[in-house]
Amino acid sequence: MFKTLLNSLILAVLLPHSLLATNPNTVIGIVTDENPATINSPYFLALSPNGQKMYVSNLGNNTVSIVDVATNTVTGLVSDPNSTFHSNYGVVFNPNGQTAYVMNSGSSPRSISIIDTTTNAVTGTINTTAAALSDPFTMAITPNGNYGYVSGGFYITVVDLLTNATTQNITLPVTDEVVSIAITPDGTTAYACLYGGQLYAIDLATNTIVATVTGTFSNGYGSAITPDGTTLYIANANLNSVSIVDIATNAQTGTVTDLNPATINFPFALALTPDGSTLYVVNDSGQSVSIVDTATNMVTGTVTDLNPPTFDGPIDMVVAPDGATGYVLSTSNNTISIVYITTPILPPNNFTGCTSQDVFLFQEDLINILSWNSPSGGTAPASYKIYSNTGLTQLVATVSASGPLQYIDHNRSANTIYSYYIVSIDAQSDVSSPASVTVTQSCS
Repeated sequence: MFKTLLNSLILAVLLPHSLLATNPNTVIGIVTDENPATINSPYFLALSPNGQKMYVSNLGNNTVSIVDVATNTVTGLVSDPNSTFHSNYGVVFNPNGQTAYVMNSGSSPRSISIIDTTTNAVTGTINTTAAALSDPFTMAITPNGNYGYVSGGFYITVVDLLTNATTQNITLPVTDEVVSIAITPDGTTAYACLYGGQLYAIDLATNTIVATVTGTFSNGYGSAITPDGTTLYIANANLNSVSIVDIATNAQTGTVTDLNPATINFPFALALTPDGSTLYVVNDSGQSVSIVDTATNMVTGTVTDLNPPTFDGPIDMVVAPDGATGYVLSTSNNTISIVYITTPILPPNNFTGCTSQDVFLFQEDLINILSWNSPSGGTAPASYKIYSNTGLTQLVATVSASGPLQYIDHNRSANTIYSYYIVSIDAQSDVSSPASVTVTQSCS
């Protein structure tokens, strides 16, 4: 058994995902830790916005492990020279990727450590003079990275992340522990779930409660909002269910339909793919991860684990920005399982452009000649789309992947600088991130 698992780990590091697994939602190995191991009773996992680094908050030894995603290997511990980590639970990256934060709970002083993600070192702690922390568990951050909302304890603490100081505490109608907070993609509203089942909508412009969500919730440690901002999911650990909330009406519309026999068993965490098409439910007691199709809100199966299994007290999960890989954190065996989700669609390589003149009889046509190469990996593109703006709304051209990988943009104006943005599109209409070029040079 050990030899089989060891071979799987070696493959996970050395081979691309396309060679490791033909079936989506399959565990292909585990993250390699140092010797001696650093991961110890981990509770939370955080993935950097660019998908290159993970931090693991280790409750067992008051440390934070650093994972290099390119090699799926622990490369060391975050430097904490003043020993600010203690009873550390949540760890979260600021959307700007430059800073991360660790929630230190338990005995006094309760604090939030600040990590410089470039140096992987703690630079200080959040100033809590204006508003004391209750019992920090984790923190939800607004999309612009300016404010954090801390869960844990009997109120919500607001943190100004530009000044690294608390600003106020939001009191709640009932005295109960705040177990999770989720913020809408537009940054206007936060949803705070309490251990006993209350769910409140908070207007982030005024930091006041504007609605009590109707529905049945309990011990909702896991919460997630779809990228389009329309639906909130709450993992009810005590009910073995996942509630579906319509954000427009602030009302529960149903629960996720499970299989028979049921797969959802003490769900503790939720993770959505970047396109919002799939929800993963991490089942702490079930030693499994359920897969939910968000179009139907039905469980379609569970993530296929290795033999012997790698899930043992799974407690958290993150999905890579390209949606190709997931990482499941198990607290009982100090393991991060690597889940192959799908092969990503990648942008083209070597996107270049130059300007030239096309002369015919007495007419001159100023043209920009664009060229590129196929992506070096991922799903094969069926076509490419070229845009003239970063928002990818002003379409210039669609080019088939089966023809010459070149486009000529005619009738350009002299003394004007043009920028172009190109994406790959596969047969399922999945779209890559863009590659860009600014045309400044002559073709001659």
